[in-house]
Amino acid sequence: MYPSDLQEKEWERISPYFEPTDPRGRKPTHTKLSIVNAILYVVEGGIKWRMMPNDFPKWQTVYDYYRQWNRSGLWEKVLDSLNGFVREGKSVFIFRRFKQSLQTHIFQMNSTY
Repeated sequence: MYPSDLQEKEWERISPYFEPTDPRGRKPTHTKLSIVNAILYVVEGGIKWRMMPNDFPKWQTVYDYYRQWNRSGLWEKVLDSLNGFVREGKSVFIFRRFKQSLQTHIFQMNSTY
């Protein structure tokens, strides 16, 4: 467990966004939680994708998910949802610790397309 890993409450709040919309295809090798935690490790730690620890899925897999979710606008949806959640006064802690890093990273990725 790393400091950047989501807590159970945090994952429960955002997990619906990461569920597949199409039931076809094979079962994923890695859980979405492990992929998201790996992405947050990179974003929060400011490291290169290739420098991820070996207990995460392969960096290529994590990066592929990150790019797909970024291009589809999923990260913006998640952040908008969390902003609404905070505005409603339900929680201030969720994503606060890495929200700024994630937003900056998303902006950088979008500006390279």
